[in-house]
Amino acid sequence: QLVDDLVAVADATSPDEPVHLIGHDWGSIQGWHAVADPAVAPRLRSFTSISGPHLDMAAAWLRGARHHPLATASQLLRSSYIAAFQVPVLPELAVSTGVMSRLLPGPPRPARDVRNGLELYRANILGRLARPHPDRVTVPVQVLAPDGDPFVGNRLQREAPVPYVDHLRTHRIDGDHWVVVSDPAAIVRRFEDFASDADDVRPL
Repeated sequence: QLVDDLVAVADATSPDEPVHLIGHDWGSIQGWHAVADPAVAPRLRSFTSISGPHLDMAAAWLRGARHHPLATASQLLRSSYIAAFQVPVLPELAVSTGVMSRLLPGPPRPARDVRNGLELYRANILGRLARPHPDRVTVPVQVLAPDGDPFVGNRLQREAPVPYVDHLRTHRIDGDHWVVVSDPAAIVRRFEDFASDADDVRPL
């Protein structure tokens, strides 16, 4: 459904040409599943991902724990909040009492948006982690991996797509999970450089 929404926006804003896509957090997760869909890929010139991996690629990377045991253990610890989100009622209570904003700080967000966000985790995470099926990606992809992201480890972001993406560029960048807010100019520079190169890789 999220991918359908993305396509609707692309069709409304650029009906005659493919678009460059950039996504952060759940916007990035959504973007990954769009670029991996062969029916959607022709609508996209490039994809820049920030702090939001392809769920199936992330699951496959985690299953290869023997190749990177310390990084895997670190990522499981970082992702422990996802398990808490699966519990009924308690996460919503944490939102309404302000506990959630203290445990998972970030830019101010309306409580309704946070509660809706919980449903994204419940609807999408466990099934894909249990039965990952990563798809091939032919759209040029850039991954910007913040070194200080407390939720998505740098290695997961950079390494998980490697076996599945034909044209992949990864960068470690300064900042935390909210680097798109704290240093948007740095994100824009990386995006513009990559988008220009991607046009040469993927003809219109």
